[in-house]
Amino acid sequence: MLTLTLNGETIQAHANTLLDQILAEYLENIDLPFAVAINGVFVPRQQYTKTTLKQGDSIEVLSPNVGG
Repeated sequence: MLTLTLNGETIQAHANTLLDQILAEYLENIDLPFAVAINGVFVPRQQYTKTTLKQGDSIEVLSPNVGG
């Protein structure tokens, strides 16, 4: 099992888990659009299905703020 951080919360995932699997499992109700960073590095949407997570990775899901 992997221990990851998702938006500041500790979660558990199986080895060889892909980013799109984590997003689908833990963020069912996320508002679109959103951006994802792993360990502070932006991940393009087309890489979600190819990005394998590693022990200790920190995933941040960010939604844009509207207004001023």
